[in-house]
Amino acid sequence: MKNVEVESNCQTLIKALQSSVYDRAPEGILLREIWDFARLSFSACTFYFAPKACNNLVHALAAFGASQQAGLHLWLEDLPDKVLV
Repeated sequence: MKNVEVESNCQTLIKALQSSVYDRAPEGILLREIWDFARLSFSACTFYFAPKACNNLVHALAAFGASQQAGLHLWLEDLPDKVLV
């Protein structure tokens, strides 16, 4: 992966990741680690805010994954009915 887009429904976190203003905040070291990881791992990494109402598919996938046994799950065709939202 070269270009990555990260979405979160935590607007405070996204604003912090989109700015360097929080460098001196108590959680600044964690933000710095996220920025450094993104910079070293990807050609481009962009952080976006997505309201929780827009994340229905993500929540459905997470719930489905949590209900499955550990291991690799690969879909070659349509998603399972429980995931369709």
